[in-house]
Amino acid sequence: MQRSQGSGFGGFNNRLTPLAKNTLIALVAIYVVQIILIHWLHLPIQRWLYLWPVHSGSWMPWQLITSQALNYDSFSLGVLFDWMMVYFFAGQVERMFTTRKYIKAMAFALAVAAVATVLLDLVGALANPTIFVGQRAFTIALIAFFGLSIPHAKIMLFPLPIEIKASWVAWGSGFLALIYFIIGRDLGSSMGLFGWVGAWAWLNGGDTVSKLKNRKKKSDHEKEISRFTVHQGGRDDDEYIH
Repeated sequence: MQRSQGSGFGGFNNRLTPLAKNTLIALVAIYVVQIILIHWLHLPIQRWLYLWPVHSGSWMPWQLITSQALNYDSFSLGVLFDWMMVYFFAGQVERMFTTRKYIKAMAFALAVAAVATVLLDLVGALANPTIFVGQRAFTIALIAFFGLSIPHAKIMLFPLPIEIKASWVAWGSGFLALIYFIIGRDLGSSMGLFGWVGAWAWLNGGDTVSKLKNRKKKSDHEKEISRFTVHQGGRDDDEYIH
């Protein structure tokens, strides 16, 4: 994906921030180590680190974290897609948010995806008991953060010379995640859908929190004013407050 405005490769301002660069390097390095452990050393890390259904007997709480750092142990276009999304969007979103806010926003979106997925699995709402691993929640949250934050930015869908608004990409990715969840109803589709929902909630939750804070300040101010009473005296009396 490329944006028509800005500098860098293909007109897309894809300068990686140090955090985005380190994230991409870490994902590639982890994938290489993963391949070596599974295919060369034949260690069953899938059972320990992939995300398993809650009732499978192999589920562990740390899998909610480790599964999002790993990928499937056979190379696919999905792995390359995840890395490309990090390359094109991670630095962009970090620059828009600042590093600290970006980390908090992404942690929130991933936490929403993980908690929602576990709860759905617990109540039996996920019909397909397959394991999951990958950065699906992370990458779809990146797309949502970018497209919903600057909705009028133009994105070119490489290799097609077609420009569309970033908001369309963001909402389109959310719609596709919903369709994929309705059809699949598995751990992976749930992580993707609620990664998007978590990003949307973060962006819209800020306005809600601000409104609540302003409402509380107004209420506190009104309470403070109500402590004072103005008495109107006679001709010779002065107005006084107590």
